[in-house]
Amino acid sequence: MNDHIGSPINGAATAGGLPLPVLDDRVIGNWQAVLPPQKIGGLIAAHIAESRTQIRQLREAGKVGADGLSGIGALAHDLKSVCGNIGMVRAQTLAADLEAACRAGHHHDVRRTLHDLEQAVGAAAAALIARYPDAAEAI
Repeated sequence: MNDHIGSPINGAATAGGLPLPVLDDRVIGNWQAVLPPQKIGGLIAAHIAESRTQIRQLREAGKVGADGLSGIGALAHDLKSVCGNIGMVRAQTLAADLEAACRAGHHHDVRRTLHDLEQAVGAAAAALIARYPDAAEAI
């Protein structure tokens, strides 16, 4: 069952009408189950760095305007995967919303969702760094 509802409320994506958490601890727990503790910081740092790079690319692609929607959608698709791999659940959901808005040609939703996505990635990165200070050193 998929309870995802792609409508941001106060900058937070929702699932079943409830705001999504910034992070999904189960995803990080799965990584901790298979990686030695000293590798977790590097994994998190790599995902944070990649998500920040993709946000910068999305910002640049957003300046292109209507002709750039397919490019924005492709970048959003990639970011959705990066965020999902490390448990950035709110950012992952917003990246999926951005991808859908691009496919539908909803320019206003693209601008709004891109802003919300940037905020969600920032919040997730800050939360991960607070939990795993080693990640900050590797970025």
